[in-house]
Amino acid sequence: MEDFRASDLKRTAWGATARLAVVRGFASGVVWGVVFLFVPSLVDGNLQIIPLFPIILAVMGLPIALLIHGAGRLLSMIFPLAGSLYSMVGALVVCLGDPLVYIVNRMFPGFLNLTGFSIFNPRPLIMMTYDY
Repeated sequence: MEDFRASDLKRTAWGATARLAVVRGFASGVVWGVVFLFVPSLVDGNLQIIPLFPIILAVMGLPIALLIHGAGRLLSMIFPLAGSLYSMVGALVVCLGDPLVYIVNRMFPGFLNLTGFSIFNPRPLIMMTYDY
């Protein structure tokens, strides 16, 4: 899980990358659901949508995070501080679930097969690669 370069695309494990993205999205949906459960004014009384957060973020978390993160990177060319904050918010969409993913990886190491996964990874997309 070191820095990823475009030349690493040929050794990318696409299945493992997709599984990690879905699990990170699901875990962040659980965390966001708990946050919204304790602050119900954020959902304007529509508490029945909170159980859907893990499913919604498992599917839509990575595209949303990449879109916000990319927009923040572009914005940082003009306004560095605002762009960095915006980029960080984009990463937080899926990164809030990383402690749960870390625990799952420790309890079931064969499920995600991650090495070097820390408790918080500030990147919205982590590409898994084969070791040749």
